Amino acid sequence: MQLYNTLSAKERAELIEKAGKDRLTLSFYKYAKIENPQEFRDQLFIVWNSLDVLGRIYVATEGINGQLSLPADRFQ
Repeated sequence: MQLYNTLSAKERAELIEKAGKDRLTLSFYKYAKIENPQEFRDQLFIVWNSLDVLGRIYVATEGINGQLSLPADRFQ
């Protein structure tokens, strides 16, 4: 399974426009001890991809930093 985004900025913009849904934009940072950042990141990608989340998420041993957008109706 491919666990990374291959869309260009233009392709993402077209995808968002074509979907025709309102989206929310979120930015966050959380200090946390993450034992296996790669495994944590891969699991986030799988779950968030199924929710149509787009953005940049950085995971490291000292925490997580993200800027993302998601369909408003999937924000819970």
